[in-house]
Amino acid sequence: MYQPHCAEDVLDLVRRTGRKYQTPMLSVARNDFTDAEAIWLFLMHGDKVIGGFASKTVDLRNESFEDYMRRTSKHQYNRNEDPIERVSPVMNKMIYGRHAYLGELELHESYRGKRSVVSAFAKIVMGITFLRWPEINCAYAFIAEHHRRLTYDYGFCCSMLNPITWKDPVPDGRRSDHTLALITRDQFFDEWR
Repeated sequence: MYQPHCAEDVLDLVRRTGRKYQTPMLSVARNDFTDAEAIWLFLMHGDKVIGGFASKTVDLRNESFEDYMRRTSKHQYNRNEDPIERVSPVMNKMIYGRHAYLGELELHESYRGKRSVVSAFAKIVMGITFLRWPEINCAYAFIAEHHRRLTYDYGFCCSMLNPITWKDPVPDGRRSDHTLALITRDQFFDEWR
């Protein structure tokens, strides 16, 4: 396991996982993250990068999650208007205040299909996320439809189908059939006590 602290190292390691791009929410080229706001962890075997995963903390304070998603998606995807058609009101209530977003899970193609590896790696990242930021209310991720059966293997306790409906053209990397995967702080600490 390796945690880089330099943006250039993150970009190089992400590339070495085989990932073609970083999402706008976790892009070190677009965001000026500090170590206090975001972490990237890479699973290594010697000098070979097996996989990468990232998390970042967000403090919404009094802003609703829906307002945050609509506001940030506009400039993350270079749109003049809001690219979101609908945000689930249930999701909007579940994610509030200080929380963590997990994303960019990528395994090198030679390690894909090894469910036990990705499950252990995701749970380690989730554990580090809650230990790094014990005050967060929850941690969440958006999972592609073809991986949604892995929600619980990744360590999440609940899921929701189609939490956001995007307007056409749907932004790169987003889909209206993504699944929201979520675990609250209380669920995490109860599960891991």
